[in-house]
Amino acid sequence: MSRLPTNVVSRQAMIASAVFLVGLGLTSTAEATRRFDPQSLTRSSPSVINGDADAASIYREVGPLDVGPQVDVAGSEFGAVSSGDNTLDFSAGETDIANTHRVFFSVSAGSLGASGAVLAEQALNQGAADVFVSSTALSPLAAIGGTPSTASGNSLFLNQTDYNFLPALAAGSNNVAVQDDSDGFELSQFKNSGVTRVLPVYFNLDASSPSLADLSLSAVTSWIFYTPNSQSTVDSVFAQPGTLGLVNADVIDGLAVYDGGTLGLAETGEYVVFSLQNGSPSLGTTLSGADVFVSALDGSFFKWIDHSQLGLLSTDEIDALDVAIPEPTSLGVVALGALALVRRRRA
Repeated sequence: MSRLPTNVVSRQAMIASAVFLVGLGLTSTAEATRRFDPQSLTRSSPSVINGDADAASIYREVGPLDVGPQVDVAGSEFGAVSSGDNTLDFSAGETDIANTHRVFFSVSAGSLGASGAVLAEQALNQGAADVFVSSTALSPLAAIGGTPSTASGNSLFLNQTDYNFLPALAAGSNNVAVQDDSDGFELSQFKNSGVTRVLPVYFNLDASSPSLADLSLSAVTSWIFYTPNSQSTVDSVFAQPGTLGLVNADVIDGLAVYDGGTLGLAETGEYVVFSLQNGSPSLGTTLSGADVFVSALDGSFFKWIDHSQLGLLSTDEIDALDVAIPEPTSLGVVALGALALVRRRRA
């Protein structure tokens, strides 16, 4: 679940509504959940190369009259350099680590998938900027101590066309051209009414980002930075790699931060859920870039979800993720309304 001020729309009810309505076939996932759903792109994405987007900024879902990708939070609004940095992933902050969460994720362009929507979309060469969701809600705390959770596959949550990313094709269509590649995703809406940023940004940067050199932190892709609400410069380093049990050469690919104490300060009782880029030293020979990990910020980390439980191959790579708590109360309310609608349709 995302930490949201009272003047920002809660994502829990929306996610629960989406899951139920899509299951009934009453609406598409994108229609049921259309909000900002911020996402970022890799340097190699065609939309970045052709100048329609940049790799530092965060983009929102588009409306019917929008042309091209639409900036939600520019890199310069949270301390990144839009002209040269690459935001690898970002988080607005999560709460209630003890609850069960669904995992929302994107995969790299080279990922194939083993089952579900990832396999289907990547076989059509158009899944790298899609967002998928785990079929099961799981507790990250279950993994602390070394017992991975058991999930059960994936389904499509958002298509790349919801952001005007490439290709401009509906889900299920074969793509013979290039495709954009997402490397960051967040369910929360950073800005109040799309204008003023009211949530903090936790993020990391790739090794070629000029901002790392400016901070004398060249090639430290596993450092997590923190920028408070409405501030345009990096306020602090939230967590160094050793705090998570990582090393400087690791590359954090997916990121969700549970910062429940003093914002911006890594403390006991706080957690980070993350994935690592294939080739990161801490993966060794037994872990995968498609696995999801959790750290209690005590110098160690544990596997939360194995790649196979998300319908992925060991050679695949999760390069963006977020988590959210399904809301049973909201789901029940939606269920009643949806069933009433079904009855009216059948009458």
